[in-house]
Amino acid sequence: MRYNAKERFLIVVIPRKPHERLHIRLYQETKNEIVSMDLIDAWDDDGTITIPQRQRPSGNRGEGDSNGSPDLQPNGRNWLTLVIEAGDSSSLEKLRADMRWWFSESDHQVKIVLLAKLDRPGRKIILEKWVETTPSPRPGPITRAASIANILRPDCVQEITIDWTENTPAEIPTSYVVTRGDLRLEFHLLFLRPPETPREHDILITVPRLQVYASKVWKVVV
Repeated sequence: MRYNAKERFLIVVIPRKPHERLHIRLYQETKNEIVSMDLIDAWDDDGTITIPQRQRPSGNRGEGDSNGSPDLQPNGRNWLTLVIEAGDSSSLEKLRADMRWWFSESDHQVKIVLLAKLDRPGRKIILEKWVETTPSPRPGPITRAASIANILRPDCVQEITIDWTENTPAEIPTSYVVTRGDLRLEFHLLFLRPPETPREHDILITVPRLQVYASKVWKVVV
């Protein structure tokens, strides 16, 4: 959902089961890893809460599909660190526009945006992990234009494709081929602090788990 305060229009997407599976199952995989680190009480599930633009009640509003944030945040910080946006009928371009909205309107407090796009004709799921990075400064004197160019900008740091092999059962995880390996979610971006114990580490959604994820999604499509 998106509400534009200036134009006074509301965009509402009516989700269907494949759409819900795309983001819920991916979030569950993330949550399982958080539980395995014994950090269940340090993480808040924010579901599909509506977020005002930079916490201004009269501003634009947005609603992610699945979201989460650390239970304890620095003073003055009240934003999600993880947002998952899913697309069945929505295009990948639309999902990327949503991703840019989250980074911009959170004043760069959202740290990771995951996009999950179901490509029915292509028989595949596309996952994109976006974070914000600062471009390397160019050699030479730093001009005003160069300074502006060095601000944070969205960067797709990981893209994973999960292909459904032709003539194989949808419900069998081994029917799916995962390209570009495991999905990694950095601990310090999710929890806003470095790992402090041996049990704490980056979250890794492995290839076998991504295959299970794909089987759960396609099971409700076919």
